[in-house]
Amino acid sequence: MGQEPGAAGPQGMYDAVTSPGPAAPPPGAPPLPLSPTGQVQYSQGETPAPPPDFTALGGQQAKADFASASAGGGWEYDPEAMVQVIQNLEDVVENDLRRMEKEADTIVGIDPPGHEVVSEGYVNDANRAGASWNAQFSNNKTFLNAYIDTLKDIHDAYQRQDEAALEALRGKEA
Repeated sequence: MGQEPGAAGPQGMYDAVTSPGPAAPPPGAPPLPLSPTGQVQYSQGETPAPPPDFTALGGQQAKADFASASAGGGWEYDPEAMVQVIQNLEDVVENDLRRMEKEADTIVGIDPPGHEVVSEGYVNDANRAGASWNAQFSNNKTFLNAYIDTLKDIHDAYQRQDEAALEALRGKEA
């Protein structure tokens, strides 16, 4: 794949998980601490918070950025700059995120190097971490797509010179 050892991202995680671990500690050395495992336990009556709506968050962030940028009296909308920002973000989604999405499979479905408790437990944890990373990656992609869609709405409203839509995007009533 052409990445250096110790590279970041999915390939780096895969390399770390599949490479031989550190040498055993010398005789007489204190034992290494074990990481906690298992599901999170909630107290009676306590329920986990619902997951955030990343589509709504992306749209809200784009609106907040727009409202902040356009709040000054001397601000002017630059349609060419907005198109360039939208294109740059779409390039990130189409190129960078698509590549990362293809590589994401390398950090789940890892097989243990041996069939014993430690290897299997370590690989189970690594696969859960990979699945968690993939889920958050998906959430980030959802956020960015919503952000881009909102920027397109802002651009379209400016192109139509729709003041009511612009004020609504700024969070104000027309």
